[in-house]
Amino acid sequence: MSLDFYKSYSFRSEKYQLVSILQKARSQALNNINQTPHAVHIESGGYTFFEGNNFQSSTNKIFFESNGNVSHSGMTDVIFGQLTGNAIVSGGDLVLHDGVHQDIIISINNEGRIDTQ
Repeated sequence: MSLDFYKSYSFRSEKYQLVSILQKARSQALNNINQTPHAVHIESGGYTFFEGNNFQSSTNKIFFESNGNVSHSGMTDVIFGQLTGNAIVSGGDLVLHDGVHQDIIISINNEGRIDTQ
């Protein structure tokens, strides 16, 4: 029973970590920190918080490692516009799965609202 509890906790923790990173990016963009958009790049192994419109050309990056037991599909980049917080999302919704629990879907609309299911 304790292993099931740990897996459940770990899966929820991954959701909270990713949503928190997305919210921080949106907040930084809304507050026009460094007068640039803020964004999150999502890849296997983790999430990268960065400034600017392009992950490849950004020099100010912070990497957050993800849980190795959780995989994701869908969204790859979320860019929040400065002062508006409006979002440009590539890849559609983000789906987290671990093979045990019901998938978690994270959606971001054009105005930057972050919803989880």
